[in-house]
Amino acid sequence: SEEDINRRLEELRRNADNDGSDLREMIPRKTPKKSWLQRTAEERNRRLDAEAQMEEQRQAAALEVAGTLVRHWYGSVTDTPSLGASGAVMAITNGSVLLFPLDRVVRAGVNLSLPISAAIYTFSDLAGFVYPDETDNVDHTGHLAGAGTGLMYVWLRWASLARAGVGCPGVYGALPIIAQWRKSGLRL
Repeated sequence: SEEDINRRLEELRRNADNDGSDLREMIPRKTPKKSWLQRTAEERNRRLDAEAQMEEQRQAAALEVAGTLVRHWYGSVTDTPSLGASGAVMAITNGSVLLFPLDRVVRAGVNLSLPISAAIYTFSDLAGFVYPDETDNVDHTGHLAGAGTGLMYVWLRWASLARAGVGCPGVYGALPIIAQWRKSGLRL
């Protein structure tokens, strides 16, 4: 009977434990059944891992497309190489606008809000790109690509955290800049 088999297996296990032999690995152990809660938690974790992996692939694809477009666009405009970290600074600045819309910066003695300051630099680079000057040695395309990448990265990352439900409830609702816009009562 099954009861006799289980008793015999248990006896063999005890004997194996006493004499130190490797029978312990050969004797199958009963695996306890998982509760509904454990199975549900494991399924949820598998689903969240799959969603996180898909989100990472989505972000990588979006950044690759953006990079390809910039290389194609930039390569057709000029043969001057892009050098320096100013594009990364623009990415950080414009990404910060979405996260910290109420912050202020002092530039040349003028106290401006972060979104206005970032907009001034971005529009200045846009003007430099649209109306190029041969004596200008500023990489306007690199700045614009950095600005766009920073905005896109923060937006995509915020969306992935909101979908995954990471953090405290309600923290990953709308981006702070959108929440402030809604709070101000402005409408399109």
